Amino acid sequence: GATGALVAKKKALGLLYTFSTAFVYKVVTNYAPGLIFDWHIGWTLYQLGFTGMIHVENFVTPAFFGAGMLSGPNASFSFFFGSVLAWGIIAPALVKNGLAFGVAASDDYPLVSYLGLSFKDPSLYVTHPSPRYWLLWPGVFIMVVFSFSDIVITALPSLISAFLVFMAS
Repeated sequence: GATGALVAKKKALGLLYTFSTAFVYKVVTNYAPGLIFDWHIGWTLYQLGFTGMIHVENFVTPAFFGAGMLSGPNASFSFFFGSVLAWGIIAPALVKNGLAFGVAASDDYPLVSYLGLSFKDPSLYVTHPSPRYWLLWPGVFIMVVFSFSDIVITALPSLISAFLVFMAS
C-alpha cells in the first residue's frame, strides 16, 4: 500500500545519500588525502595566529571521534569522559607539575609529543616518563577490573540458582 511505498522511498533516499557521501569521501581522500587523514586542527589554528591552540595538537586526536562512531552510546560516553579526564585534566596536570615530560617534535615550533613510550636510554623511563606512561596502567587496571566485575555480576544469578538447586537435592 501507500505506507509500503513511503517506507521504500525513504529507504531508497537513505541508500542514495549514503552512496553519495561514500563516493564524495572516496574522491576527496584520493585527490586530497591530507585534508581528511593528515589535517591537524591545532597546527592549522597555530599557523593562523592562534598560538595557544598548539596545545590542542598535543592532546586531542581524531581517534576520540572514531571510537565513538564504532561503538554504542554508553561506551562512547565512557570513552569521551575517560579521554577528557585522562588527556584534558590528568595529563596536562602531570606535565605542569613536572611529573611527566614530552619530547620536542620540532626545533622551529613549540610542538611537543607526549605520547612516547619507548626510549633508547632505559633510565629515561624513570626520570622522564610521558603522560601516556602514567595513564596506560591505570587504564588497563580499570578495564580488567570492569571485565571481571561484569563476568561476576553476569554469572552470579546462575551460580546462585545452581547452588540452590544443589542444596535442595
